[in-house]
Amino acid sequence: TPSKDGYAEYGVYPKTVDLSWAQGAVPTPAGSIEVRWARTDGDASFALTVIAPERYVGDIAVPTLGADRTIAVDGKIAWRKGAAVNGFAAERSGAYIVFKGMRGGHTFAWATR
Repeated sequence: TPSKDGYAEYGVYPKTVDLSWAQGAVPTPAGSIEVRWARTDGDASFALTVIAPERYVGDIAVPTLGADRTIAVDGKIAWRKGAAVNGFAAERSGAYIVFKGMRGGHTFAWATR
């Protein structure tokens, strides 16, 4: 979702409903914003990758799918026990943890194991 003209600021809020994966891209003046996500059976894991032009700023929402989660960004723990850690800016918003001010490409992931 664009927050400013030309997607200079944008938000990614996956609506997982009953899907196990989705992917797509939106063209922008500076290049495409690409999004893909997948979850495993029984909601044992979830991974979301967002690739965007470096000069664009995104708020990326990671669905918790009904449980408290430890979330990693590019393999580094970024959310644990209800709070952002390791210098990440994030907040809970309903059924999502929203990472604020993200630039470039990142993978957000959690797993029950």
